[in-house]
Amino acid sequence: MGQILVVSGNEPAAVVGLYNRSLKLFQNLHGIRPSQEHREGGMAVARFPRHHGDGTGIAQDAGTGIWGTAAGVWFHRDGTRGPLLDAQLLAGGAALDRAAAGLDGYFALAAGRPSTGDLAVMTDRGGALHVYWATVKGSTVISTSALALAALQEAELDPVAARELLGAGSVFEERSLFKGVEKLEAGMVYRFRKGEPVSRTRWFEIEGLFYDRAARRGDVPQLAEALREALRTVLATFPRPLFDLTGGYDTRNVLGTALRMGIRPSTLVVGPPDHADVVAANRLAGELGLDHRHYVPGRDYPLPSFTDLERAVELSDGEYNALDYAPVAALQAHTAREFDVSVNGSYGELCRGYWWDPLLPRLSARDGFDSRTFACRRFAADGWADRMTRGRFADTLEDHFDGVVARTNRRLAGLPRTAYADNAYFSLRMQRWGGRIASATLRIRPCASPFFFLDTMAAALSAPPMRRLGGRMAQCLVEYLSPRLAALPMAGGYPALPLRLGTLHRFAPLGLELLDRARGRLLRQAGRRLATQAGMPKPVPEWDVRSLAEIPDLLRPESLLTRDLYDEAPLRSLFETARDGKPVPSESLGRILTLELTARRLRHVPGVPV
Repeated sequence: MGQILVVSGNEPAAVVGLYNRSLKLFQNLHGIRPSQEHREGGMAVARFPRHHGDGTGIAQDAGTGIWGTAAGVWFHRDGTRGPLLDAQLLAGGAALDRAAAGLDGYFALAAGRPSTGDLAVMTDRGGALHVYWATVKGSTVISTSALALAALQEAELDPVAARELLGAGSVFEERSLFKGVEKLEAGMVYRFRKGEPVSRTRWFEIEGLFYDRAARRGDVPQLAEALREALRTVLATFPRPLFDLTGGYDTRNVLGTALRMGIRPSTLVVGPPDHADVVAANRLAGELGLDHRHYVPGRDYPLPSFTDLERAVELSDGEYNALDYAPVAALQAHTAREFDVSVNGSYGELCRGYWWDPLLPRLSARDGFDSRTFACRRFAADGWADRMTRGRFADTLEDHFDGVVARTNRRLAGLPRTAYADNAYFSLRMQRWGGRIASATLRIRPCASPFFFLDTMAAALSAPPMRRLGGRMAQCLVEYLSPRLAALPMAGGYPALPLRLGTLHRFAPLGLELLDRARGRLLRQAGRRLATQAGMPKPVPEWDVRSLAEIPDLLRPESLLTRDLYDEAPLRSLFETARDGKPVPSESLGRILTLELTARRLRHVPGVPV
């Protein structure tokens, strides 16, 4: 399924006019025409295809008049339900446990009953597929495109969201990058009647998966079985998969699941030949005799052009660093010609106790979770964004993210501190950062992760903390799935095996890695490194964006539409450094350019007054 646009209101004539304008803006911004439309009463809906492949359209029941459509990719574990039944359950006001039963994937479902003016929209349990809504002239407009809604309202950039993007690379909570355009929450059903909001009901609560509340404690065999069922479901829909392969645990566990099922998938790694991830993945694929591809940007497909940067802004609604996403978009378009789904290990960190280091040594304590320390470690690791926006905000970015983390965890009172860290990772890192990548990629081609299925998450999050600490559950999982796979070295040079007395001699490189991590933490605490999303490696190597002919004209404060976001002195200093060819952090330059390209895209979209 591709993107969607829905308009609902009380006056049919007004809805048609608003829909027609929304449709024109959508087409002008994204360069695609709807594959199917439906207009009836006070509702109008359009569904747009992906750039590579298509899926379910708009289904309608002749008897009730109920229509339904979807965006993203979604799976029914029993394989018996279709979009029309989903629409009937949603629009008919069925119990949410029935409407949501068996649903997995990155998706948004929309269903309407024109005869009553009832509209329902369901988001996936992690909010990974980003969907937005806005109120325009008494009507509700819902779309997967925040840019289209911003253009419709002639909206300005939201300074708070822009500051978040500058400081942490994502936009958080229910904000979009634009004033008046709100992101729908994860795991929710929104109901509207004749364009007016009626209710918001949560259909998924992650709290029930944590180890001290779950009906069953998770273990490695349970996790392995859940991965197998998830992968079986994905491959039943998409028989030509391409598996990401890196030097880490998560893609290795997805591959191990496939091998245990008797499947030998095609695999892919991206980057220069001497990159540690590439070396490990190539060796692993060679040892196993896999159908493996090693792509080098600039050799196997072109490095991004300035037009590709603009395209990355359009695909990500400006909410992700265009310098980072443009190469990913090029890769996804390139591989979509041969494979019908990209399978990755996203969310695999949930079985590794990711982001738990601020909790030690009182790992499972039920008090004392310090949201400020957590926020400083993960989202405001230095003062760069504060310096760039000096005088524009009354609080610091640390203050801001302290509040974001605290609000995200407000429902977790009484749970262990590990639950707080897991929820912050799931709700902030993976919905905003991982979800934005998935949402952009789903506009190009299907993608899926077996780790994002409910049973897989439940098996990981319900495991006792000591079973997950230090990545032990992921290590034991690799060994359980394939001892041969576990014995092969990862990017760090040590195997994926659990650390035991008998394997200790093989982990010498781990000591060096731990020392490097400790050094990185000290540097972050000293404010000497720009905060990145947990230091994740980039999927492709960086290239010097300054080599693009169009960039020098942008590296002048007076030329920026977004110049009012910044304090001029540090902005001018950064640009002068960049123009002189001296080293500039790609995160800082990329985020500034992304905000500027987003503002220019809205300024120049046809059909919107300047």
